[in-house]
Amino acid sequence: MFDAMLLQIISQLDGYRFFGTSLLIVYEGCPTEGVRLPPPDVRLIDFANVSLPLEDESSNVIRGYSGPDSGCLLGLKTLENILLQCAHN
Repeated sequence: MFDAMLLQIISQLDGYRFFGTSLLIVYEGCPTEGVRLPPPDVRLIDFANVSLPLEDESSNVIRGYSGPDSGCLLGLKTLENILLQCAHN
């Protein structure tokens, strides 16, 4: 139901933080009998406050945050669970 590609991409971005980033969710209509609808299209938008990892050129050390953005991943997984619950009701 939920496109896992966004979760995979975010989980591989070491040091990035998506502060204030919004989700755009596009859902095409109401289900009718015999008609299968495409899954919702979920995209990250509004990157004005994204924090990027900083690399110190003299020592090749990355400063700032480490690991993927756990808050962003938690939000995406929560959205996925909500969409799955809606689909089952």
